[in-house]
Amino acid sequence: MKSFPLVLALLFLPGPSRAETSRASLELKEAEQKALERSPRLAASRAEAQAAREQADAAGSALFPRLTLEANYRYVSEIPRLAVGPTGLSFGAHDNVSIGPQLSYSLWDGGTARAGWNSVRKLSEAREEDLRQARLQVRLAARAAYFRVQLGCQELKLVSESLKLAESQERDIRNRFKAGAASRVDTLAAHREALSLQMKYRQARAELASSLRELAAIIDEALPAPDVLVVDSQAKSLQELSPSEPRALSANHPQLQAQLRLSEAQTLAADGHRGERWPRILLTGKSSYDTPNGPIQEWVWQNTAGVSLSLPLFEASRAASLASQKSAEALAAEKRAEQLRTDLERDWAKARLQLESAREQRELSQAAAREAAEIAELIYASYKAGRTNFLDVQSANNRVLEARVQLARIQAQILTETARLESFAAQD
Repeated sequence: MKSFPLVLALLFLPGPSRAETSRASLELKEAEQKALERSPRLAASRAEAQAAREQADAAGSALFPRLTLEANYRYVSEIPRLAVGPTGLSFGAHDNVSIGPQLSYSLWDGGTARAGWNSVRKLSEAREEDLRQARLQVRLAARAAYFRVQLGCQELKLVSESLKLAESQERDIRNRFKAGAASRVDTLAAHREALSLQMKYRQARAELASSLRELAAIIDEALPAPDVLVVDSQAKSLQELSPSEPRALSANHPQLQAQLRLSEAQTLAADGHRGERWPRILLTGKSSYDTPNGPIQEWVWQNTAGVSLSLPLFEASRAASLASQKSAEALAAEKRAEQLRTDLERDWAKARLQLESAREQRELSQAAAREAAEIAELIYASYKAGRTNFLDVQSANNRVLEARVQLARIQAQILTETARLESFAAQD
């Protein structure tokens, strides 16, 4: 079958004929690009991935020393006094002020901070895989909608051509009826055939309008008027997309990798909670400007250093329970990954079988369409010679339309299954 531009000029016209107008094209790759740039779902996935990266950066800060500016004021009502001399000696003051930088560093925490950082990093990687998957799904949705528009245009064109033929045959039979060479039954049958095709034409037009609105929603763009919009032909898309061999299922499919990263993240989180049962050693150092300086009412620079140790003695198995929870969640993610691998292998195999079957059917359908068209011409010539009735002509014409529509649907299925296989191969 020859390729031809699928023009949406037929969408809202009252009949199959139309006037020539200037056209605006929308190619498949252009539609894909617009969908990827404007998809709210993809934008949300990008934001989630960015949030996960920021969270990982924040978690990593726990591995470094922390420098802060500390300032405090304290009032005490009772001041110790030593009865020395006529007035005595006060050890301190009612108002106590201290201000200065403080450096703190967790010298040992049982690996909790590092495990938490690595866990959040794995969650960030999982969100990146989710972003890859969202990109694949948005592109697949754009392609599928585009292919439905192509199919709608093709079906509308085929019905339009059949309607033109039926109207031409109806005029011919009316002339033959006037000349006494055709019966009233043939005239009515020809008119009924034209009416039937007009209904099919309107149905095809409505289906094409629905497909066009779906594509417009996916690319988030008000498409040009239907009488000026041109999309790629099925033949062109088949040449661009169809590889010589179906693409293999990717071992690094983003859906699968996301679950594996999530399992690793939960395992690391469990390790972090187990580390909470170990002692925690905190090293601190401070240089501050204080007042008073013991019994002397003056401001003084004071440098201090200290080490503290914290060991949980009783917390009602909090850390153990949290570790068990994260381990269970890690196991659940691992099992989901196993099930997902099985599902992907099954769906990939089904898509490949569907593609191979559609390719075989296309060859048969092309031959059937050619033969149906040839038979229809022969039967109409036989009718004009008076050897057959018009019902045979109607039947032959219907078989031609059915064969051509079936071929267009098979080609749309080939395009759809090829796009699905590319999605399984994680070709983004």
